[in-house]
Amino acid sequence: MTILIEQKNFIDPYTAQEQEIFKKCYHECPDELHLSTKGSNIIPNRSFCELPLFHAPLKLSDAPPNGIGYISPGGHHFKCDDPAKRENEDCILHKTNK
Repeated sequence: MTILIEQKNFIDPYTAQEQEIFKKCYHECPDELHLSTKGSNIIPNRSFCELPLFHAPLKLSDAPPNGIGYISPGGHHFKCDDPAKRENEDCILHKTNK
């Protein structure tokens, strides 16, 4: 296949930066901060896994690569804040006496 492409003088229409993006895993961070709000024209800042496509899952016990972001339960690395930790900080439990 490569020989055929070279013989046809194939020119990739994508930039080098786009080609690097295409090499990455397509899993997206599930955090609601990355979703657009209904009726808003604001485009959300989406966050995708930083690892190569078809990577082996990382362990939750591992530190994120370069110490940035978090590792999801599925073994993906995202550069954004861990939504599970943020949501736990906002959770307030009330104890009632009966």
